[in-house]
Amino acid sequence: MGVRASTLTGRAVVDPRLLHLTKWKERQVDDMLIAHEHDLGGRFALGPRHAAVLLGMTDDEAAPIFELMDTDHNDLVDAFELIATIVTLSGLTIRQKIDVLHALFDFSRTGELTVDELTIFFRCVSSGCSKVDGNVVAPTVAELEKTAKWCFTKADRSLSMELAKREFDEFVFTDPRILHFLEYFSGDTRQVPLLTGAKWTDKGWRLFADAGSPLKGMPFEGESLHSKRPDECLELSPALFGGTRLGLIRPGLVQDRGFLGAVAILSTAPKLIKNLFVPTGQEDPHGRFALRFIIGGGGGGGRARPGPA
Repeated sequence: MGVRASTLTGRAVVDPRLLHLTKWKERQVDDMLIAHEHDLGGRFALGPRHAAVLLGMTDDEAAPIFELMDTDHNDLVDAFELIATIVTLSGLTIRQKIDVLHALFDFSRTGELTVDELTIFFRCVSSGCSKVDGNVVAPTVAELEKTAKWCFTKADRSLSMELAKREFDEFVFTDPRILHFLEYFSGDTRQVPLLTGAKWTDKGWRLFADAGSPLKGMPFEGESLHSKRPDECLELSPALFGGTRLGLIRPGLVQDRGFLGAVAILSTAPKLIKNLFVPTGQEDPHGRFALRFIIGGGGGGGRARPGPA
């Protein structure tokens, strides 16, 4: 969990079969935990029917999720890996996710974790998330054991002792790798539900307007002003990274010369332009792209804004 998280950018690209689980809130997560404890007796391995009971779904509804998690195709999945994955994907806050996961892997119910419980914690979360997002590479068991031991070392605990909840929290919320991993799966994912082959449209699209420098000679939105994809308004086939000369970029009627000037400079270094794009997993055929903008020139990760193309 988080050992290789520094390679992740933006938000998670979740397999479409689990996309609806990203909308789960406290009630759905609580129902799942209750089903595991009471209806399934806290069992470790789940078959297809058990998974349906856990998720509160019909067998047909749960089947795609089970198939995705059953990577060795033996009709069994790790219950704690499945639960941990769904909690990580869910719409809970990072704080809520940490609390739920800590309680899930506190097998002795002492409120503290042993080094073995912590290692299992990390393994289930990283392994499960690697199955639902191809950008996530699950660390090796040796790497996870090393991370768990480092957590105990930072808390000045021997490996024969247990880690207090506050010590666990301090490690999770200060270790940049783990925190980055959690942020990657926080908030909205990079994807939205779309019908097969459908083109994505931004329902909240608005033309940028600067009150201090109003546009001249431009129509109002909703009259004759509409957003279009490049292939709908250009005679030539558009290409994102087709040219490298500054003169190839021409401003239009919209007063965006400052932005286009920055893009023109970047156009001489295609790799830098590509770094502005955050993968959505829905570029082709849905035409949904996301770009990262740095507000105020800060050194943070920027904010991704999806757009059609």
